[in-house]
Amino acid sequence: MLLRAVALGVAATLGIGVPCLQGQSEDDSEGRSWRLKGLRTGFCVQLLVDPSSVASELPREYRPLPASRSPDLHPALQNVIKSQPEFGSWSPSRLCLYYFDTVQVSSTVLRNKNPSKKPLLGLWTVKVAEAASGKPRELLLDMLGNSGRLERFGKRAGVYVHEVESSFGKVPVVDRDGIPSSDDQYRLKFRGTEIIWDGRLTADSSRVQGVLSSEWVTQGAQAGWVSGHLRLSPGWRHQMVGSLRVEGKNDFARVLKASPIKFVGPLLQQGNGELSFRPQ
Repeated sequence: MLLRAVALGVAATLGIGVPCLQGQSEDDSEGRSWRLKGLRTGFCVQLLVDPSSVASELPREYRPLPASRSPDLHPALQNVIKSQPEFGSWSPSRLCLYYFDTVQVSSTVLRNKNPSKKPLLGLWTVKVAEAASGKPRELLLDMLGNSGRLERFGKRAGVYVHEVESSFGKVPVVDRDGIPSSDDQYRLKFRGTEIIWDGRLTADSSRVQGVLSSEWVTQGAQAGWVSGHLRLSPGWRHQMVGSLRVEGKNDFARVLKASPIKFVGPLLQQGNGELSFRPQ
């Protein structure tokens, strides 16, 4: 059972019975607004997910949305569908990772002076359609963080945040002349699956105008549905050149490996944002 094996929070997302969180306020409006300061880096991995790997696990209110019927399909995924039509029935998915200087909830501020350990928020979503109306939605499968305090922030917002190991630095190799690599490396490790991106930013960069916004829905940690809304006002956008690999043998790793594409980028830097939650 794929998503049961990923994490307890995914089980909550999919409506599988889970224990209630102790000590969680039923009405914590302050805990539902997270202020995100100083975007260090942020990027998404665009994927296509085999619907057979998730269909039986989705809440009955939703069904997988084929990429061929998905509005606003990412250009990289469009190219896959054009060249390999057999993947038109697969569902668009993305794993987004955002590193900030600080994450603030109410009066509590989370920060880390170590550049490679800045607060991380990860969002893994998949495109679905409402079973009744066919309306496209984005369903949150899992929310990730690199701190136990982010897990506690999630409690206040009524969602699960699962702790992962993450790091950022240079690729740990040297050439034949003993010169260290100048390429960057991002690593994310979660329950037996490790995702590693090695690469660099291109010389092309552009200013980002306006606010970037994304919305999703998930089943709450206790009961009912919670909608999430991420707003970012980054300063710069950079294209990324490199390679992404997935290591591990669990179901989560197999889903990622099966995707015919793992398109990474662009990378966003600077600016602030807000992540808000609202019970449905």
